[in-house]
Amino acid sequence: ILLSDTQRPAEAMSEINKAIDLEPLSPNVYAEASVIYCRSNRCDDAVHLLQGALEKGLLADYAHGLFARIYAWKGMYTQALGQIRAMRQLEPTDLMTLAYSLARVGQMPKAIQAVHELQNRAMREPVDPVIIAMAWAGLQSHDQALSWLQKGFDNHSPQMMEVAVAPELHSLHSDPRFTDLVRRVGLPLPDR
Repeated sequence: ILLSDTQRPAEAMSEINKAIDLEPLSPNVYAEASVIYCRSNRCDDAVHLLQGALEKGLLADYAHGLFARIYAWKGMYTQALGQIRAMRQLEPTDLMTLAYSLARVGQMPKAIQAVHELQNRAMREPVDPVIIAMAWAGLQSHDQALSWLQKGFDNHSPQMMEVAVAPELHSLHSDPRFTDLVRRVGLPLPDR
């Protein structure tokens, strides 16, 4: 993941494929591989990989969340919402994907409700500020997104390592406050 976070996709793909060969029954390896594949513009391969893992009996507990995020990255928001609706319990990342996808299909009141639910959850349990920033970015609320990213930076969130490559934050790439934050994190600036 670090190779992917630092915009070294070819190396990330090589290493994750080695990990799959070494740990072919590890659900975590398949989950991380799906992220790396998508960040390398290979989301269709990520879907195929996850389908193969499901056929092996892996990922049953969180497959819907993984598929939802991949579909959202591909711009297939209706399919992402279908995967989320199939879930019994939503983790913070799932709530973020829900808010993001609802906003993208024009259901802003429901999207705002999902972001507020995510923020309320953050008052009761640990929720990474970067996840909340991603949700706000999906709603095109750049000031809110950047405010939450700053909280992530101030709190030394490990997820700050992915801000330059996270598809949910692409809408922020042209904002000078975002590029300043990426520089302060120490990451290479994303391609525009």
